[in-house]
Order: sequence, then structure tokens, then C-alpha cells
Amino acid sequence: MSDHFSSSHEDLEDMLDIVEISENVHYFEENVPLFSAEQYMEHFRLRPEKTEELAHRFATSEYHNWQERDAPKVSALKCITVFLWFASNEAASFRNLSDRFNITKSTLFEIIRRVTVLLSNLSQEVITWPTDCQIFF
Repeated sequence: MSDHFSSSHEDLEDMLDIVEISENVHYFEENVPLFSAEQYMEHFRLRPEKTEELAHRFATSEYHNWQERDAPKVSALKCITVFLWFASNEAASFRNLSDRFNITKSTLFEIIRRVTVLLSNLSQEVITWPTDCQIFF
């Protein structure tokens, strides 16, 4: 039994020495720019030019400049893209998103929180409720 255990233990050590590189490494930087407009819409549910407009709004808002650590700052465009992926993919977990976009889960949480607040504040500009006349006709 002890031989079986040591053999399994060695196999486990060999397996742990294998370093797997995620297929998502540099996904935002390398893969997303290659998407056609149709592919972009399919993945993010928004046209690329609208994403850039929203990223500009985010960059000039009070919500973008929160990172205080020495970590590299996440661009406004990447923040919006991350948020759109999160909102467009109901089965996406924080682990999956942090891996795909190469950010920490705590940064992901802040991105989602801050972009949600921005969008909530912009809602009055972009949502038009029907008037009484429009409701009945």
C-alpha cells in the first residue's frame, strides 16, 4: 500500500509541475481587437463605437479613478468591455472573468460596481418612458 501511495504521490507532483497557460491570456489586448463588428456584437451585445463612447463617459467620470495600489490601472475601455462581457454572459463566474481579462476578482468586483453606478446615473439620458398618449396608441 505504501508503494501505491508513493507512486500516486509522485504522479501528483509531476502533474503539479505542469504549468497550464490559459487560452484567455491577453484576451482583451489580442483577441477582442480582431473581432468584426458582428462578432463584437455577438459577444458584447453593443456596437464597438458605442462601447468606445461609453468608455469615454466612464473615463471622464468620477467612477474610473479608484485604483490606489501599485497595480497597473485598468483602462476605461477594458472596464466597459469587462462589464459588457459580465452582463452578456449569464453563466460567467468571477473566476472565469478575472482569468479571461487578466484582472483580480476584487478589481472585477469594483469594475462591475462602478460601471453599474455610472449606467444607473446615465439612465435618465438614455431611457425614455412613453407618454400617456403613446401608451394608448
